[in-house]
Amino acid sequence: MIQMILVTLTIGTSWVVSMLYAPFVERKFSIMVQDLKCVTVCAMVCGILTVYLDDPESYVPIYAMSISIGIVILSLIVKLVVMTAGRPFVRKYQALRARRRGDEEAPLLSAGGSKARDVIQQEAAE
Repeated sequence: MIQMILVTLTIGTSWVVSMLYAPFVERKFSIMVQDLKCVTVCAMVCGILTVYLDDPESYVPIYAMSISIGIVILSLIVKLVVMTAGRPFVRKYQALRARRRGDEEAPLLSAGGSKARDVIQQEAAE
């Protein structure tokens, strides 16, 4: 019994962490992962119920598991249908640009795009 409770607490903690900190940037994938972890928690709780009842003839844990997983899957489908998919907002890091000195190996890069023709003509003249 104590092992089932500890395993359920571990899986429950994993589910709570996925609820607090979304595992993916795209919201639809995060909801799918969170609800599938909830299905795992429901199965573990039904395992504890089975051990607690200690009756091999009882169908209560099977009914409880079927109902709880059915509710979670149904709510997952409703959430996925109602939610619109969109591009996620991603923060971009704006790096400070330092002035580059001329590169001896690549004069076209240091000269810039507008002066490239002049550099080619100078090299051809030499």
